[in-house]
Amino acid sequence: MVSFQYHIDELPVLQTAGDQRRPAALWLRSEWLSTHALERPQMAEKKWRPLLGYLLEERLLQPPESLHFAVAATGAEQLWVHVLAREKVDQLLRAAAIAGLHATVLVPDFYALAWDGATAQLAIDDGRWLARLGEHQGLAGSREQVEPLLIEWLAQHPAASVVVANPAAVALAEPLSQRAQHSQATINWQFAPLPAVNLLQGSYRPEPSEKLTKQLFNYLPLLLWGALALVAVMVAATIGDSVQRRDVADLNRYRDYLAAQLLPTSERPTDQQLRAEVQRYTTALQHAAAVRQAPRYPLVAQLSSLLSASGGSLQSLKWHDSEMTLVLKADSASAAALRRGLATLPGAQLLALELQPQGEGALLTTTLRWEQTR
Repeated sequence: MVSFQYHIDELPVLQTAGDQRRPAALWLRSEWLSTHALERPQMAEKKWRPLLGYLLEERLLQPPESLHFAVAATGAEQLWVHVLAREKVDQLLRAAAIAGLHATVLVPDFYALAWDGATAQLAIDDGRWLARLGEHQGLAGSREQVEPLLIEWLAQHPAASVVVANPAAVALAEPLSQRAQHSQATINWQFAPLPAVNLLQGSYRPEPSEKLTKQLFNYLPLLLWGALALVAVMVAATIGDSVQRRDVADLNRYRDYLAAQLLPTSERPTDQQLRAEVQRYTTALQHAAAVRQAPRYPLVAQLSSLLSASGGSLQSLKWHDSEMTLVLKADSASAAALRRGLATLPGAQLLALELQPQGEGALLTTTLRWEQTR
């Protein structure tokens, strides 16, 4: 529990009182983070927490190693995760220390706005728009950034309204003003109720303050008794360790199974070999996708089908702008089928067709103009 609450914007004007740092909760700017709803993994929490960066990797603009992931809430089927740069967290903690504070709680400032389950909240202060759109959803920024998103949210929730704290009476866009209830309230960061959310998790879990450390010495006898109790549960811990080793063995077996699908070898592949094989498959798929997007791909695909169906073979092919000259070889029976197929080829105009007998077969020289574009 903390006795002091400050917004991060207030820190530069705070005066340090003595050498002892005061425990405090800090409201950080909501612009600095993103919020993600995620399907809850079907495994123990201690196993999925370290994997959050990889579960969200496709939604992130920065490498997971440079980001801090804080779980705001967990449900039976869904997680809410706040994400912000580790560099930003370090900067906030340094700013708090310079101001004589020991940051024990870090909360996005949209939580300072009320949420009743249906009514959005908007606070406009000195050109900054701060909005809360859900229990764990909020956004902040300039008018140009927030107003369109808020209007879109209201369009998606036709029964909802928005309470606007707008002391400066800034004019609102018509779709927003029609649904708005106005208020002259302002946010008092010192007394705004703190939610059950703290971004200081994992490696940023706050250390005890100096005052609390001194108090621990007063409870040293209780700590000794606690140590004795800890010895009594060592057997349970040993059992838990055995379960963990079994789980790790199961994961390793599953990894080997997946690796065998990529690299059919009797030896266990290294991580480097797996990465190289995945990269090879990815490159091949990207190349195939690029070929299919080529403007001439439909014509080539149709010609390939025609040659397969008629039994003919391609001798040469030349492109000149949208015109293509083909030399095809076919037996007498297939030549007629090729001529009919070339004359009715979708998306292509037959400009010339010359048939030259050759032994038991024939050579067909044809010129097509490709009229279909993609």
